[in-house]
Amino acid sequence: MTTWLLLAAAGTGTWLLVHWLRVRLTTRSRHRLEDTLKHLFEQEYRGRHATLASLAGGLRISDAAAVEIVSRLQTQGLLIARGQEFGLTPKGKRLALQIVRAHRLLERYFADEARLPLRRLHAE
Repeated sequence: MTTWLLLAAAGTGTWLLVHWLRVRLTTRSRHRLEDTLKHLFEQEYRGRHATLASLAGGLRISDAAAVEIVSRLQTQGLLIARGQEFGLTPKGKRLALQIVRAHRLLERYFADEARLPLRRLHAE
């Protein structure tokens, strides 16, 4: 009986670890995609064109990671490549704007209700 309980507990522990890793990787991937969309949106807002170099530098990721993200966004119909430059599709612009607005609302909430300085919010 004790052996069975230990095996069941070990199985549950393994499942929890796998679940935690899956959620963490999914969250990290989603954050990276959101940051990419925000970067592209901000570049377009400033009248600039995003490139692989600006994306990799702005997000502090490798060129290979930037290529992977660009490919994913193109597959999802959120980004269009124009030579060496990238731009958001109308669908990508809508999603990026939603992300920017949601982040601003969260920042306002933390600054106003939790009394956290904006500089600290951006650092974390």
